[in-house]
Amino acid sequence: MAGSERIDLIAITEKLNRSPIFHMSLGSKELFHSNFIAWLLMAYPDAVNCFDIDVTKPFSVIREQHNIDLALKRECEPPFCIIENKFKDIPRRAQLERYADKSPAHSRVLLTLVPASFDVTQIGWQQVLYADFADRLNGWLNQNQNVSFRDREFVASYCEMTSAIASIADAVFVAPSQVRDKIYWFGLTDEWRSRLDEIRFLDTISKHSADEMQLDLEHALRLGLPDLMVNPDETQEKDLQRSGVTFCKTWSALFNKQPCVTVELHRWIASNQFNLTIQIQGNQYRRLIDCDYFRIPRSQSAVRKKFDARGIIEASDDYRWLFGPDIHNGTVNITTWSHIASSKFRTSMRKLFGTYAPKAIYQYITISDTPTSDTLHASKVTASVIADVRFGLELLNDEQYVQSFANLKQ
Repeated sequence: MAGSERIDLIAITEKLNRSPIFHMSLGSKELFHSNFIAWLLMAYPDAVNCFDIDVTKPFSVIREQHNIDLALKRECEPPFCIIENKFKDIPRRAQLERYADKSPAHSRVLLTLVPASFDVTQIGWQQVLYADFADRLNGWLNQNQNVSFRDREFVASYCEMTSAIASIADAVFVAPSQVRDKIYWFGLTDEWRSRLDEIRFLDTISKHSADEMQLDLEHALRLGLPDLMVNPDETQEKDLQRSGVTFCKTWSALFNKQPCVTVELHRWIASNQFNLTIQIQGNQYRRLIDCDYFRIPRSQSAVRKKFDARGIIEASDDYRWLFGPDIHNGTVNITTWSHIASSKFRTSMRKLFGTYAPKAIYQYITISDTPTSDTLHASKVTASVIADVRFGLELLNDEQYVQSFANLKQ
């Protein structure tokens, strides 16, 4: 895994496991850090200099005002500084722009575990990495003789913990020069997964990785398919639904403690939803069809679900979007990926379909971080998604194909 050779993971995780303040932080990692900073600035206002903010007059700290993590304000005045804390999530441009619009503060600080993928200064923010904040806070502590013995121990322990966590994040999120070289969560070794899970940090790393892939895919889609509406707002989405224009939505999450990234192509049939979807969860690359007309009963047995799914697919998609009728034999041919030399890909599916009752059917192939002739390599995932979006648009522009799903209503 990129960067993993630069740190002693065993020593770091053992240090964190010995830290009382680290265990105190586990209940709600992001909330813990915001509360700590609020306490610090109220108890020792000059610590605000760790954020490169020059303050000479007394101020108070407001938590969660208009969803903003921290706001600094003087009496009878609006906030002069806001601090947005990104520990569990990655920075998102739209959110920072929205917060900047709603706050009159002239100073805006993004405190983040991993660097933003865009230049935050262009939208009026300054970025402070947690690693740098811990270093600055430790320097402030060493120079400040007015900190009580109890608080000094507390702050020193916080700095040590934050530096350790930041070193892990830095090792995991070493950014390659190009998006298509990234391997996201696929490169984590079993040892790393075990150690990160031991300190309850695997979920955070997994969520960061999923968020990072989702943002990279959103950017690649906007760049490669400029005519495709990607992630429309609520008003735009309603207009697109009424007009029958295909649009794309992307999102990321943790499902069953696994990172998951979803790219959906939406096409509405009358008032019914019809999506061709690419979903990457764990080491699975899925093609999924989500259609209101499927109506797979939730209470049916697995055998009955398989039978119904086969009939539905043969009457509609007929394995144009889904990978093939023989996928459960261990491999499947994919002829729509010209960016990959191989056409045969491995799968661990033991049955023909997976289903999300009542209206989703999928198949998947295996993603690997090691190059083999019959798996989708992690570095090819982004290119595969873009290729599949192009292919999905072709299918959704085929009225006969779309009508085959509408016929299921009858």
